[in-house]
Amino acid sequence: MVVSRSFGSISAAAHAWTPVARPSIRHRERPRVKWNIQFMPHASRPIAPLLATTVLALVSTVSLPAHADPPELTVWAWSPDEDWSTFKAAAVCHDQERDVYGIAAVFEVFDNYLGGFQDYVHYLQIEGNSSASEYGQVISDQVLAVAPRIDHIDCATDDQHNVFVTYDHHFENAQWVRIDGTEVYGPFDVDLALCNPYTHRPRIAFGGGDRVIVATEGWHYECDCPGGGDDCELCEENPWLVEWASCEVCAQQYDAYSGEEIYATEIMVWPTTGSTHTDYDVEWGDEAFILAAPYTPDTLPDHPIISTWFIDLESRPAPSPPQPPETFIQDVGDEPEPGWPERIKLVRSNNDNNEGQPMFMRTDAGSYWLDGAGQLIDVPVPDAIDPQMAVCEYWGSDPGVAHVFTKDPRVEYIGTYPTGYFRLYYGTSRHHYGPPVDYPYESFDVHRDFVPEACDGSDTYDDPEVALVSGSSMADPFVYWMLLENDD
Repeated sequence: MVVSRSFGSISAAAHAWTPVARPSIRHRERPRVKWNIQFMPHASRPIAPLLATTVLALVSTVSLPAHADPPELTVWAWSPDEDWSTFKAAAVCHDQERDVYGIAAVFEVFDNYLGGFQDYVHYLQIEGNSSASEYGQVISDQVLAVAPRIDHIDCATDDQHNVFVTYDHHFENAQWVRIDGTEVYGPFDVDLALCNPYTHRPRIAFGGGDRVIVATEGWHYECDCPGGGDDCELCEENPWLVEWASCEVCAQQYDAYSGEEIYATEIMVWPTTGSTHTDYDVEWGDEAFILAAPYTPDTLPDHPIISTWFIDLESRPAPSPPQPPETFIQDVGDEPEPGWPERIKLVRSNNDNNEGQPMFMRTDAGSYWLDGAGQLIDVPVPDAIDPQMAVCEYWGSDPGVAHVFTKDPRVEYIGTYPTGYFRLYYGTSRHHYGPPVDYPYESFDVHRDFVPEACDGSDTYDDPEVALVSGSSMADPFVYWMLLENDD
């Protein structure tokens, strides 16, 4: 299938988000963009009789200000079916040995054989060797899962040649798989006794040389209708109308290569009965996994807490307490800046330019620097952004701790005054944070009309790029990606 689209003229817009000014901040205005558009079909095998594979390459030549070399930025896009699919979510991880970026993307697709819409998890391998003729293009596509609904996806890598992908299922437990090249091992069920009845919204991390940890929340599709009646009947026939997350967050360690559960390593983060959480993430720290989550204890509803938990590799059979040691990062009730977050991301750049190798925790309300045990370094920085963000490790030449890609509102004037009109849209900006606790030392625009989904900083100085995966600011069938320089 060859996609045919037309694009109108595009004018540059001013950068819409600027951190608190200080002398060391380098801020680049939005580049002026002149579009050259090429439509290219990409040959790959079909994944089902109904589904065809399409690749759209949008080549944009960007003129940056005089202090920067003018790079050529290419945006690639892919969809299983342009007419009958919608992109939902994505994650991206780097297969270092093959220099391939794996994009795990969820699409809602109409399936004639099943008589309705199904969610598909596609795994796209993207050529990352900058000297290869297929650089940036899809070199393989596999379907990892099909279900009536898949809401969330995440991935991790062992910094060699294995990529681990986890996703949830409607009315079933979450699963994870290991991918080595085009070989897929699994799926392995995330069936946790402490987090029930279903595991949902999984996060995955690799560590300890041979382990992965999957963190999830309990998820319910249940009706409580002691009085009966029409509402109860409606609820029982359509249980997704009353689905909700449990209070607890749970995690289980697995052998990364066999998929077997590690005995007695399931834990539960449920500080007090009735506490509620908003989000969570997990990353490998110093000899342990670090889980971070904001939650509100039922005993202190006016004091929402952001905490980390230190999850070592030891097995602890019952009746040992399932909750690991907790470190309080912030009591938002007492310290209202940064504010209460909806999203939280945890990342660690294990390279020499990240002096001391602190971890970086980003919420939509602020930025936090943590040591390898998950304890706060200095004070958090209150720089609020949109909850739709992508955070990944930094492997550039500057002292840096993370890339942060943000969704930003933009305004442009179409036509000539006074007969024209204003257009509001969303774009993506990139921010570089350094090891010193501070606002980003560099911020600049990346692209218009795309919003960030996920990124990966390559974890290597050997031919490194930043893989940025995006969705359209207006829902469409495609997942988009760019391969960017770490410092430009």
